[in-house]
Amino acid sequence: MTRIPQRDTLYPCMAYKATTIEELLAIMKRVQGEKTLTEFAAQLDLSKQYVSNVYNRRKEPSERLLDKLGFQRQTTYVRSPAAARKETKK
Repeated sequence: MTRIPQRDTLYPCMAYKATTIEELLAIMKRVQGEKTLTEFAAQLDLSKQYVSNVYNRRKEPSERLLDKLGFQRQTTYVRSPAAARKETKK
């Protein structure tokens, strides 16, 4: 039986998946819960301003923030609709 190692995060029991920035922000809001932004940022050991900038899409979530939440960044490349249309016209 394969055992998945437990990650050293603030929220090891979370079983969330985010495929878009919007989903990640929604998960962050859910995790924040009733805490103020100041309390949540302190819990993450990040500045209130930085967390606010992430929520307002002025900053990308850093690896440090993602790690604290138990996430990792993955990049996916998909064919653009315009390129697909060009291929079907040939």
